[in-house]
Formats: sequence, structure tokens, C-alpha cells
Amino acid sequence: MGAGRIGFGRHGARPLTQAQGHFSLAATIQQDPLAAARHAESSLSAALDTIAALCGSYSDQALAQRRRQPIKSNMLLAANLGATPPKPAIAAGVSSAFNAAVVPLVWREVEASEGRRDWTTSDAQVDWCRAQGLKIIGGPLLELDRGTIPDWLYLWEGDAENLMSVAADYVRSAVARIAARCSCGNARRA
Repeated sequence: MGAGRIGFGRHGARPLTQAQGHFSLAATIQQDPLAAARHAESSLSAALDTIAALCGSYSDQALAQRRRQPIKSNMLLAANLGATPPKPAIAAGVSSAFNAAVVPLVWREVEASEGRRDWTTSDAQVDWCRAQGLKIIGGPLLELDRGTIPDWLYLWEGDAENLMSVAADYVRSAVARIAARCSCGNARRA
């Protein structure tokens, strides 16, 4: 494989060959619209399989290249842990493919009831990252969208001063909770 070229690797080029074959049939049997439609649909399906194979192959090749580098890069390659630490079946893959993990601090999950913060999930994720030797990225600390703000926040609707005070209090609490345990953090406003 030449530099800058992506090959199919272990994923194989068969889906591309199938996509091309079905496309050719769909284009040449227009006298039978139903058969042409079936081949066109099969061509699209095989093309999507080709895309998946290329993505898998690119990931394999990029990670292999990264592992071959004699000097470790300062660049972080992180996986977002979502709501829980990874299950044992994929934990080894996460810790071997990535050098960092994002521990999300979703306000809605941490403080479902106003004034009662539950850091159990983020603490477990930080502990898991440390056990795996991964750098920890905490955050985003604050996202102002429907999926991340607590339901009770609507009580402060129209009261910008108290809304900012409540949000600032959460951010201060989140930073205090994880600052000493995380490699870096990020905050963003929507």
C-alpha cells in the first residue's frame, strides 16, 4: 500500500465489486423496471457496505500507523464514555486504541433534582480511566440544550440573573469535583 492510499485490508473489496455489478445490471435492464429497481437497491446496499469496509480499513491503518511511531505523540485520541464506563467486552479495545477518554459531565444527570448532585457515574468513569492509564478529559462542563440541562431549570426561565447563578454554581462544583483528577477540561456554551 503506497503512502496516502487506503486499501481494504482485512475488510476485502467484495462489496465494491458487488455494488458495481448490480449497478451495471440496473443500468442495462431498463426494459424490466422491477428487476432494474432491485439491482439498483442492491447496488446502493453494497455501496454502503463498501463505505463501512473502507472506514474500518482506514481505522485499522491509522491506528497501526500511530502504533508504529517511535515517539509518542502529544495528541490525544479519546473515546467519549457516555453514561457509563465501558463494558468488559470492549474495555480492552478502548484502552488499547485510545490514550484518553472523555468523561461527560451532563448537568441533567449529575443534578436531576435542584441542589442534589450525584457524581457516582463520573467518579466511576474517572476511576476506570485511571485504572486503564488513560488521560481524562472532563466535560463539556456546560451545554445549554434540551438534552443536557436539568428539567427543573425551567423554574428560572425569565430570570437571567438566577439562571446564570445556578449554572455558575454547577460549573464551580463540577470543576472542584474533578479538576484534580482530570488531565484537561472544556466548557462550551450553546
